[in-house]
Amino acid sequence: MPFRKLSADPTAAAGTNRNSQFQRTRQAFFLALALTVVAPTLFLGLLGWQDWEGRLRAARDTTERSTYIAEEHAQKIFDINAALAERVLDTLSDQADAPSDRLRRDRPFYDYLNRLVQGYRQVDALSVWMANGLLGATSVVYPAPDLNIADRSDFKEAVAGTDQLYVSGPMKGRVTGRSTFNVMKRDVRPDGTFAGLVSISMSADYFEHFYRQLADEHPVTIGLIRSDGAVLAWSRNAGPRPERIARDTPFFKMLASGQEAGLVQMVSSVDGEEKILGFRRVGAYNVYASAGIPLASIRSAWLARFRTLAIATALPSSALFILILFSLRRLRVEERLWLHAEEESVKRAAAEAAAKESQRLEALGNMVALVAHDFNNLLMSILGYAHAASRAANAQHSDLLDRIVKTVQRGQTLTRKLLSVSRKLPVRPEKLTVADWSRNVDLLRSAVGVGIEIELTLQERLWECHVDQAELELALLNIAINARDAMNGRGQLSIHISNVDAQFDPATAPAQFVRIDLTDSGPGIDEATAARAFDPFFSTKPAGRSTGLGLAQVRSFCELSGGYSSIAAAPTAGTTVSLFLPRTDGQALQPLSKPAAAANTSTPDRPIRMLLVEDDETVADAQTAMFSALGYEVRHAATADEAYLLLVPPHPFQVVISDVQMPGKLNGVDLAEHLQTSQPELPLLMLTGFVDQAERLRALGLPAFLKPVIDLAAMDEWIRRRVGAISTTKRS
Repeated sequence: MPFRKLSADPTAAAGTNRNSQFQRTRQAFFLALALTVVAPTLFLGLLGWQDWEGRLRAARDTTERSTYIAEEHAQKIFDINAALAERVLDTLSDQADAPSDRLRRDRPFYDYLNRLVQGYRQVDALSVWMANGLLGATSVVYPAPDLNIADRSDFKEAVAGTDQLYVSGPMKGRVTGRSTFNVMKRDVRPDGTFAGLVSISMSADYFEHFYRQLADEHPVTIGLIRSDGAVLAWSRNAGPRPERIARDTPFFKMLASGQEAGLVQMVSSVDGEEKILGFRRVGAYNVYASAGIPLASIRSAWLARFRTLAIATALPSSALFILILFSLRRLRVEERLWLHAEEESVKRAAAEAAAKESQRLEALGNMVALVAHDFNNLLMSILGYAHAASRAANAQHSDLLDRIVKTVQRGQTLTRKLLSVSRKLPVRPEKLTVADWSRNVDLLRSAVGVGIEIELTLQERLWECHVDQAELELALLNIAINARDAMNGRGQLSIHISNVDAQFDPATAPAQFVRIDLTDSGPGIDEATAARAFDPFFSTKPAGRSTGLGLAQVRSFCELSGGYSSIAAAPTAGTTVSLFLPRTDGQALQPLSKPAAAANTSTPDRPIRMLLVEDDETVADAQTAMFSALGYEVRHAATADEAYLLLVPPHPFQVVISDVQMPGKLNGVDLAEHLQTSQPELPLLMLTGFVDQAERLRALGLPAFLKPVIDLAAMDEWIRRRVGAISTTKRS
């Protein structure tokens, strides 16, 4: 607790301070409560909107692509038809005066027509019609039957039309009897006299078969439509072929206006569904290729994914919401208790009031630490289930599970804020490139003020460190604030970061460190002051302006990180504080004990049998699911006392994972001490969210992971290495 000068009414000052702490804590809880609702909602809304827009773009692309392919296909078919018609007309020009009955009995001409259409599956019949509408010859049957189409609308329209290729409406062929439409070319003699028609009957089934293959499994409706709205071919997976497009639709109006191509969103007159519809004109012919995708199919796929995203977002958000509500309730209870104690403390002397205040602050710290412990257990449960589910998830759902893991990491940030109130923040080292972090010095600039210039220099290719980033920031802030006070708010603070080989203990070999030097332009300090600068509660500032814990935190941070710190005494040339942080791949950085290089670290063939010691059933269930998904055979013990009995030799377990704090006669550290003595070969790993037992764990040489365990791969690797090494030793 910081030391400060007591006011004339110390209990009143303590009460005001404590009440403001409750207010700040309550405000933080309410802010977190709002964020658990607003942030996921905004996130889900943004993600849903982006997904919907993406699906619409994909549907438009699919529509345009399908339309383009259908148009190209129809263009090639009609160009082939035009070539066939020209070849027949060239042949007919040699016998232009032949009567129709003679042409019907001309076997060589029939054979010629039959050969022309061989290999063209889209052609049902190739026929020659005389000027009076009589059938002169056909590729389907010989001799040609006595048929006359002078009464048919397509014959009349072709006769009255131009010399361009004419496409009729849909009909049932009089020669073939199948669903078809005709492509006709007029036979005009040199003197301009109309001599008849060459008609190519096109198979609607051929086009519809191609459209079904083009659509594949996509809900795409593809059609071939005449400029007057008559439907020539229609993909059968979209239902029966309609006769024509309704005249009051935007699509028909675009066709009637002669528009060459387009994309429109409209309600279909065929099935009543809203669709994204695209169309393109087939060359110079009076025919259009079209393709449409119903919005209902797009909406259905979007809703299915949105529901999955909503569930994945709601589960952790709801858990956080409930936890914060529970924390607020506990805060109200604690506040009522404090108010009662405050009424009693008013009657006591200033010293006794200060002691009461200290006790209440400690009680608040314990309460917040307990909430953080419960929060850590909840995060561990969510993380365990997420890791277990990711083993069986597909690629789409793996992305969602990764988002859950990232949400847990954000939850860790909230835990650190709560623990900072209680001053029981556990050290959470992580791999960090100091160069990347240090380029953002806004935090230090805010701390020292505008009167102090910060100069930053970095060596190229700085090594990585394995440190707690929050503790690093706090250490640099403490040094910067000391420098600001030494320079009276005006001067220069130089920060130099480099790679060095250093030896801080004569008994150890030199090691590789990342060195951070912070030099101010103040008056400096003498050697006597430098010798005591890192001592707790030592300060050269006036009473009440400093706790004397700033540089003590710097030294503690460096030592816990596997490094050290130093201060340079220069009475007239400023002060330089140096932090030596070990390189990530250096020996001082290993967070877990690893087997010797010569040891066989192969994974056992059978599942590793694990004893999980955890008093929280929810956390135990999640960890059991997580380790089971990794291939372990897990047995759960609810207390260290129960585990003690289960571990009486001979027992089947190959590794023990234990929490530190548990009810009963024994806690996790007691169990670890017993196993270290009785079964030192049995691998043992501790999980903790506190640092209360850190000294005992360090003395035992026990590896430990902090809850929640984000780096599951590192834990799995450590277990398999240790078990594999022991199995190899036993076999040898």
